[in-house]
Amino acid sequence: MNPPLSFKPTLRVLSDEQIRELHRATAAVLERTGMKVSHPEAREIFASNGARVEADRVFIPRTMLEDAIRQAPSRVVLGNRK
Repeated sequence: MNPPLSFKPTLRVLSDEQIRELHRATAAVLERTGMKVSHPEAREIFASNGARVEADRVFIPRTMLEDAIRQAPSRVVLGNRK
């Protein structure tokens, strides 16, 4: 019987600077252009938490985005492989 492998390969597509630039661009789009949110209750939740809502478009301020990122778990398990 072979011992279990401890090697975990990783795939890195973007550099750290590319990740930072993508984050800056995404934050700018969410703040300036916003996103369409069809569900009225979702728009209310965004508005009550500091987003600007105009009709069905939600504009997310950078501070709100950064707070959400800080509160998000660092790891999410989508399924348990056995």
